[in-house]
Amino acid sequence: MLCGSSAAQTTPQHLQPYMVAADVPRKAFVLGVSKYQFQQPIPSAEKDVTDVASHLKALGFTITQASDQALADADSLLSEFQTFLRGIPPRSIVLFYFSGHGFWYGGDNYLVPRDANLAAPPKDPITGAVTHPARINVAVSTIRANIASALPGQSIIIIDACRDQPVFGFPPEDPATKSSSKFQDVSGTLIFFATGEGKYSQGSIDPHENSRYTKYLLQHIEEPGLEILGVHREATEGVIFDSKNTQQPSFAGLYLSQIYLRPTEQQLEADKETWADILSLESEEKVRRFMARLPGSRYVLAAVQWLNDRATSPRSVSSSRINPLAIEVPETFATELATRRLRPVGTRVGPFQLPGLDGALALNTAQVDASTSASLNVGASSFGSYAGGPRIVVRAPTTAYAGFGAGEGAELQQSRALNPGDQLVVRKAFSFRDKNWLEAITRDDQVLYLSDFQIPDLSSLQGNSAVATVSFSGDDVLAPFDTDGLRRQIESIDPKKITGVAIRLKPSTPNMTTYIRQANEIRLDRLIANVRRAGIDPNVIAGLLSNDRQDQAPNTALFTIRYRN
Repeated sequence: MLCGSSAAQTTPQHLQPYMVAADVPRKAFVLGVSKYQFQQPIPSAEKDVTDVASHLKALGFTITQASDQALADADSLLSEFQTFLRGIPPRSIVLFYFSGHGFWYGGDNYLVPRDANLAAPPKDPITGAVTHPARINVAVSTIRANIASALPGQSIIIIDACRDQPVFGFPPEDPATKSSSKFQDVSGTLIFFATGEGKYSQGSIDPHENSRYTKYLLQHIEEPGLEILGVHREATEGVIFDSKNTQQPSFAGLYLSQIYLRPTEQQLEADKETWADILSLESEEKVRRFMARLPGSRYVLAAVQWLNDRATSPRSVSSSRINPLAIEVPETFATELATRRLRPVGTRVGPFQLPGLDGALALNTAQVDASTSASLNVGASSFGSYAGGPRIVVRAPTTAYAGFGAGEGAELQQSRALNPGDQLVVRKAFSFRDKNWLEAITRDDQVLYLSDFQIPDLSSLQGNSAVATVSFSGDDVLAPFDTDGLRRQIESIDPKKITGVAIRLKPSTPNMTTYIRQANEIRLDRLIANVRRAGIDPNVIAGLLSNDRQDQAPNTALFTIRYRN
């Protein structure tokens, strides 16, 4: 670390109460059906659920095993599962495991209870039509929705069952849903299937053996340091080899978080250091990002407490007065810096022609540039999807306007009050009628015009410069990184003489997923925290997540340091 000691050791006194580690509750609901009334028995299912429960208990899970009555029918199973969920504390890690018969129908996966008769399902007493499969079976999408209602930190669903489409007495599938999946883009849930869509899963006729997928799952589930998706991947390799490629496990859901069922001591220490870095920034946005990425962290409950304690305080967003590009190449902004005036309205310049902000507005300390953000699937919101300009932060109460009136006067229209902590994305930066203006979009997609700011005096950026590089491995936010070179570079300069630090972080791949973006945002936050800890003014530290420099290696952070003699 830059200060020569760990982030946790240098946590300010007022933040020390939030450095208390506590395990996030782990809760598991497990069931296996071996003996069916109308289906072939699966002798291995009973051993599967017993062994899975034993391993999960060793990993700190509190186990609830479905009763014999719950195994009988869909209504009993869902009722007992919902009772289990009512006892789940918020932010828990919730795991659901099933071993037994299953099938794929209408874009969903179904679990077959013990007494369900697929060959002769019940009929509607009025119309005589055969009921939908969900009437006597349990849809995995229903399991997922029930878990989501309990507000877990992360949910994991493991289904060791067939996903084929057998001939049974239900209505024909709707062609519109037959090949679609209700598990696409499911956030906050990981669903592991023992086999692929439309395929079978191999159980065992020997009650002393596990099914094929569960056998390999259990070989790796307690492996130290292995992330939960890594457990599934290892199990998948074993199943594919054992089955000679006839059974291929799969997973569904949006993989956005990292869960370590048995973290190593190194990972536990990295978890502590990561939280200390994020906490030091005192930003609700960054704390929530930490909780989403590491829902199993021993500091999630401390993060919840910090957010609760901040509930009545003004929102806090990490901010800077300088655009990182102005630190890297100040001559790009020569006109703006010399005149403290933006280009006239109508001039074809991008919003990144904004060198910096002072007054009621500031730049978000961590920026994502257009070439990077344009590749992200960030939803329909214009605020999230607009790739053109920097994010800005309101630092003091100010007034914005919905537009200019027509005519010579061009009067301002429809004022709106903005409060500290509000964030916007800049679409245009320009001067009009002897005043600097920003056209920006809010989180609720309203376009506003703001002028309560100044272009700061950044003439000190024209001085000396130094560079340093930090490298990363993979996209694991808990992977260690070496800041010794950066520390030596900063120590060779008096921190009070430093006038700007730009941190340009290049991801591991140009085709950046949300998972990779979030990992790099946390890394960027940690680097900003490290530079702050070195005694450098937070207002002159600016970060940028970007792919656009061809001379920068992937998975590196390039630091440009400006300082005066």
